[in-house]
Amino acid sequence: MLTPLEGAVGTIIEIFHKYSCKEPHHDKLSKGELKCLIQKELGNLLQVSQKIPVRSRREQLEWSPFKPERGRVRPVESC
Repeated sequence: MLTPLEGAVGTIIEIFHKYSCKEPHHDKLSKGELKCLIQKELGNLLQVSQKIPVRSRREQLEWSPFKPERGRVRPVESC
């Protein structure tokens, strides 16, 4: 039985191959194929992100759990 993450990775691979099979190189996506994949498979996500102000999106991209707080490095938690 697959874990949820394994199932998600399998789904991503299936979707990749769905769009990459149209060009001669089946292990790559052309710019057009990538654009088509993003528009069709991530359309809802793109609509939501367009409603979020640019500043908020930039702050989300700049945030990292690995950034030190006040010059101090946080200890790494073990698995």
